Amino acid sequence: MEINKIKVKDNDIEIIYDLPPQSSSNERKTVKFFCNEEPKVSFFNAMNALLDEAIKFCGLDSDTWAEGEVTGVTLKHFDDSVGINITVQNKINDLVVVVNTPHISSAVVSDELEKRIDKLLAESEAYIQGQRSQMSLFDENEEVAVRQFQMQ
Repeated sequence: MEINKIKVKDNDIEIIYDLPPQSSSNERKTVKFFCNEEPKVSFFNAMNALLDEAIKFCGLDSDTWAEGEVTGVTLKHFDDSVGINITVQNKINDLVVVVNTPHISSAVVSDELEKRIDKLLAESEAYIQGQRSQMSLFDENEEVAVRQFQMQ
């Protein structure tokens, strides 16, 4: 599984990933995974562990953006490396401001950032495989929508 995009909006998690080639043609299938079931806290921790890097690469004021949230990560896979874009959202005064980092190439990805990316990828795979936050047995709204689509 090669994860290309992770997006969090409200209570919805969207993960787009490629499946390994199924035949000798090396044709890859892209899957769009969508779920509104709450992930484990460690998923959000892994997302927000990228906040400091996003602040640094965008040249943002760390005090103003300290309460920001990472809402999206896009990964570009190459033969031997991965580049990344990070989307951060923050409420400043009465405005919600969204900022995207420029593409962070593997040449400037530190070992620490690489570990954080690996942790996020592991948490995302676990989420796809069904590891979620504990649900209450008495939750009034137990509707959970999980949809996966293969795209050509």
